[in-house]
Amino acid sequence: MKNVQRGRFAIGLAFGVSLFLYCYYNVIFDNCAETCVSYDQLVDERPEKNNTKYILTYTNFFTSNNWFLNEETVGEDFFRYHQCPETDCVVTSRQDLLPSIAYFDALVFHGAEEWRRPVPTLRSPSQLYVAAIKESPAHTKRDLAQDVDFYNWTMTYRADSDVQWTYGQLSEIGGEQRVVAPSERTSWPQDGFQNYTNQALLGLVRNKTKMAAQFVSHCGAVSGRDKLVKAIQKAVKVDVYGKCGTMEFLADNPEEYVKYFWWKEQYRVTRSKTFCELCRMLHGIWAREKSQYYKDIREWWFEGACQVKAKIEF
Repeated sequence: MKNVQRGRFAIGLAFGVSLFLYCYYNVIFDNCAETCVSYDQLVDERPEKNNTKYILTYTNFFTSNNWFLNEETVGEDFFRYHQCPETDCVVTSRQDLLPSIAYFDALVFHGAEEWRRPVPTLRSPSQLYVAAIKESPAHTKRDLAQDVDFYNWTMTYRADSDVQWTYGQLSEIGGEQRVVAPSERTSWPQDGFQNYTNQALLGLVRNKTKMAAQFVSHCGAVSGRDKLVKAIQKAVKVDVYGKCGTMEFLADNPEEYVKYFWWKEQYRVTRSKTFCELCRMLHGIWAREKSQYYKDIREWWFEGACQVKAKIEF
């Protein structure tokens, strides 16, 4: 008799657990974000995929839908040309490149402007969302308060970003040609600095008749740099060239203007290889095994940042 009761109890317990799991999946789980349910329905239909990492630039970068890359879709040749450590990636602005948006390994969102399209309705659990902002917080037009628990990685000029995205970088000329700045912990060589001299440069310095010059085309910047220059001009002579100044010497002297291009025969501008780094990280073990997200991206981005209203009055 006791064995029969135990059997009925076991059957009842199994039924209860099954009922709970059924209710959890169809009621509780069904009430989570639509992306969870929709992706779960796509799992069985997902095609076999190689190791190539697909990056979708989901929003425009200002006026460019392909983020000013060579084409709307770039692949291994692009990464090999830029001598990236990892080349098995594809960057595209074409959502239709893959059967579903949930198949992309990473989606990149530009935060310096309002988006022209809604948030994706599909998202896979392994998909990474990247917040990309090249400008300062003062130029962030996107309301980041909407993006709670949304982003996995950050891509900004800040050294504590997951992927650093700057306008340029300073690299060693000789040796390993490593990038020394910008960096969270920049190490400058001290050897020879105290005894450094350059007679040709010293002659130029001694014959200087002007102290400083500013070259600027964006007038009225929210940083208040125009006010700063005017404040400096009260103590030091500063010549301002460009749209924000009145100096027109170069416009009337083409021979002198051409001299400003001399450096192009001597040096090469190196840009930060942002998509190289993003590709490398997507292939890294942390992308496969480390679960990371920013609970409050707005707080991370604006906390302690420079304010639109200057704290220093000029």
